[in-house]
Formats: sequence, C-alpha cells, structure tokens
Amino acid sequence: MLGLKLKIEEALRYVSAFMVACLDLKNAHNEYNRRAAQLEWERLKEDHPYEPAWTDLASAHHADCAHPSQIFMRSDTAACGLEMLCEGTAGGPQGSAITILTFPILINRILKEVEAKFEGVEVKAIQDDIDLSGPRNLILSEDGALAYIIDELGKVDLHPNLAKCQAFTTTPDDYHEAAPPDWLQRPFVITDPSARAEVALLESEAEDAAAAAKAAPPERKEAAEAAADECAERARSRRAEVPEDQRSYGFVTCGAACGEDEFIADFLLKKQIELCGSIDAAGSGTIAKTVAAFVESSAQCATTVLNMSLQARIDFLLATHLPSQTRQLIEATDASLRRAYAIVFGADLLNPAGEFPAQQDPSFLSDDMQLKAR
Repeated sequence: MLGLKLKIEEALRYVSAFMVACLDLKNAHNEYNRRAAQLEWERLKEDHPYEPAWTDLASAHHADCAHPSQIFMRSDTAACGLEMLCEGTAGGPQGSAITILTFPILINRILKEVEAKFEGVEVKAIQDDIDLSGPRNLILSEDGALAYIIDELGKVDLHPNLAKCQAFTTTPDDYHEAAPPDWLQRPFVITDPSARAEVALLESEAEDAAAAAKAAPPERKEAAEAAADECAERARSRRAEVPEDQRSYGFVTCGAACGEDEFIADFLLKKQIELCGSIDAAGSGTIAKTVAAFVESSAQCATTVLNMSLQARIDFLLATHLPSQTRQLIEATDASLRRAYAIVFGADLLNPAGEFPAQQDPSFLSDDMQLKAR
C-alpha cells in the first residue's frame, strides 16, 4: 500500500503518466466456482509432484467441496444453538479452513500471467480487491491488461462488480484519449464548499427517495421508484457538472485512500467523524456509542472493549497513511478515548494536568495509560 502511494506521489510531482485500476470481484469467497477451484488445485498438484502438501490440499478441497455443504445460523430456540438455513454449492463451506487458501489460489495464476504479458504493469491483490498499476497505454488499450485480466477471470467464473471498479490517473487528458469503459469511474471529492453542499443535499434526497421506494406498498411502488430514479439522476447530473478545478481525485482500496491530498483528507475526516463523532454532536461516533452501550451493564466489559478494540480502530489507518495526513485523526481519537475512559472509570485519568491541585507528578496516570494513537 505505501509503495503504491509513493509511486502516485512521484507521478503527481513529476507529472508522469501513471494510472491505477481497481477491480472488486462480486463472487469471491462465498460464491466462487468450486469446480474451477478444484481444477486449479489439481493443476498445482501435478506441477509439484514431489511436494506432498499440494496433494493433501487438493484432497482437502475435494473433501470439503465435492458435495453440497450445510449452512447454519445461530438460533436461540434450537437445542444445539444452530439452525440450518440451506445447502450451498458455491464458494467455500462455512467454517472450512481451506477457503482462505482456495480463493487466492484461484486468482494467483491469472495475476502472474498479467505481469508476465504486460511488462511494466504491477498487479496486487488482497483477497478479492485487485489493483493494476502502471502506464495507461498498457492497462487501458483494447487488448490491454484490464481487458485481459477480466477475460481470464471470466474463464474461472469470476466477475468484477463494475459499479465498484475505480480508476485514478495522473494525466487526465491522456486517460480520456484512451476512451476508458463507461463503468470505470474516477472517484473525486468536491473542493468548493457551496458545490459540495449542493451535491450532498441532492445525494441525500436520492438516498431518502430510494429508501422510500423500497418500503412503498405495491400500489405506490411504481410511482415511488420513478421518483427515486428522478432524484438519483438529478444528483448524478449535478455531480457531473462540477468543474475540474473543483475536483480532487483518488480511490479507496482495502480500506485506505490514495490519490490527491484533498481526496485523502476528506476520506480521513469521514473516518474521524465515524469513530469520534462530529463537533456539534456530543456523544456521537463509534467510540462514544460503544462505551455507552457497555458501561450500563458492565464497566469491566467497557474497559476491555476500550483496551482491546477501540484503541486499535485507527491502527490500520495510521499504518496506511502518512503521519502528516493523520495528525488531526490522532488528536480527535485521543480526545474521544479520553472522554470514554472518564465515563468508564468515573475520573479523567488521561488528564495531563492531574486529578488534584499541586500534584507532584500530574501526568503519572495519563502517561501510564499509553494510548496507541500517540
């Protein structure tokens, strides 16, 4: 992730041609074709005749997937605590340790073939999130890497979710000249406050209309769906009208934002509001809501959740974004955790000024707490 960020930063600084195409597969671990996966295991077994582990893994997958598997859900009424929902014939069986290996095995050969065929294109995947990066002409041409990988994935019955596919480029004019497919969107945030507020209002109205259409009774369904489509089209049209100088482009892959500075800052601000709440909404945010839910029944449970989970909620964001980009997020998270600990313990243990006047070592308790975000 950081390596990709450095390449993007270099390309933006020197205005060199570089692009990223992100694919999201819609039929991954729970829906992959079991027969195609078994054939891949068998191919690997034949390619490694002197390594018995491949034979064992191929046999394990066959034992798990050669027959329909039962799918259960938890139940408060069933004697065993589980209730069978249905039988599954696609994807990895519920609870099977072989699933987490099978899906990467199914796509690994294809990823390697793309890099071998298109020198200069890098392909990285974390499970079903696949990113291609390199020169635009190698990725977007009619017989380029993007078309090739989609075709090869289709041969093993894997298909991208086109609505979630993203692209980023450091040379927009060059990108548009390549006539990219309509489904390959370039995500952007709006930097002009008034335009951003206008689009946000239209998109909020479209979401409300879609929810209303989904809940509408049969006699009003058609009219509600037409109204929702009209609202969605207004929002799309207004967003498309935003001029280029009011846009900041980027993309989100595997839970991390890449691209231009304003795009990354907007992504991290949204994460901050999600975790810590907004300034004008006291008690909002995941940290405050989670502590409030636990502390009423058990302060000990609330303390455990704070120590083991909530402190670590931003660890991934800190690991995948530059320190200069996460300072505000760190400060907000520290403040939210401080308030949460004060609720649980009934005292502000993280107050660097101490708990009472003239304390000889006022920061003793706050230093000892050692928040991970510091």
